Order: sequence, then C-alpha cells, then structure tokens
Amino acid sequence: MYAFASNESRLAAPADIVPVGAADIWERVLIERSLGGDHDAFAELVTRHDNAVFQLAWRILRVREDAEDAAQETFLRAWRSLSRFDKSRKFHPWLMRIAANVAISAAQRRRSIVVIHDDRALESIPDVSHRSPDAFAARHETLEAIESILSDLPLESAALFQLRFGQELSIEDISVILKKKPGAVAVALHRLRERFRRAIFGAEDET
Repeated sequence: MYAFASNESRLAAPADIVPVGAADIWERVLIERSLGGDHDAFAELVTRHDNAVFQLAWRILRVREDAEDAAQETFLRAWRSLSRFDKSRKFHPWLMRIAANVAISAAQRRRSIVVIHDDRALESIPDVSHRSPDAFAARHETLEAIESILSDLPLESAALFQLRFGQELSIEDISVILKKKPGAVAVALHRLRERFRRAIFGAEDET
C-alpha cells in the first residue's frame, strides 16, 4: 500500500531486545534506526500505524483513493520530519497530527464537507428488525437525524470524532494531535455527544 512498507522488509523484534509487553521500547528502537536512515525500520513503523492513519484519513475524506493518497503523504512527511520528532513524547500522536493535517488540507482543497460514519455512533439505537413497521419508521428517522449531524460536521470535528470514537484515544493525546487544550477537547466531545443524544432521544423536556 505504501512505498515504505513491504512484507519482505518487515522487521522482527529480537527477543533479546524487546521483552514481551514492551512494544513501545521496540518502537523507540525503530525510530532510532529510522533516524539513522534505515528504511526497513521505518517500514516497520508504517506497518504498525498504517491502519490508524488510513482510518483517520478515510473518516475525513470518505473516498478510499483519496484516503490512501493522504496516508502515503502522511508517511512521506513523517519520514522527512523525523529528525524533528521529540523522542521524549509518544510517536503515535505526533504521527496522527500529521495525518489529520494532511487529510483536512486535502478536504479543504476539494472544497467539500464529507460525510463520516461510524457504527459506534449507532450503538444506542435498539435493533428493531423483529418489530412493527412503526418501529422501523422511527429507526429510519433516527438514522436520518444522525446522518444529518455527521454530514454537517466541520473537518476538525470529523477528525475529533474518529480519534475519540474510532481509535479511542485519550483526551490528552487528542489535544496533542489537534493542538488544543485538553479542556477544549473535552468541551468539543461533550457537544458532539449532546448532538447525538438529542438526535437519538430528542430534546429533554425542560418544563
């Protein structure tokens, strides 16, 4: 899928270097080797993160080919910028920040607001496959309301949606990726949840 990744070049972590449960230690080794110009080491980093990068790009762009191009560009930028990576921090949020910037920029160039969809957003909707036509109609209306919300999300909110509910990242990691304070991320997430809650359950009676 990506120029850096190949099955032939994928590295196996030596058992005498990486004990079980220390994948992050091996990742630091891969980063050090990559900084030394080792393409095979960087190919292994790509293998570890390519699905997460692609999924984020796809949630924002909603076109497979565009998402693949964005993922490729993300890893190219990461390779070129690796010397500026702060090794005292986690690699994944740094990489996902690049991915978010690339995908959002691509979407802005395309000048379209994309529809994102995630089955997790629908978990609160009961299964009505065995119920009456009225229940089917109610579910259909709920799905339409949710789809309307998803289609109207700004690009940064689309990224927030995927990072939190798709990748289940922490608020702290998301704040690093989106360059926002944790409190601002928490508020944005609360607003997203509230919009979905209202779409699914309706506005609460305030009387």
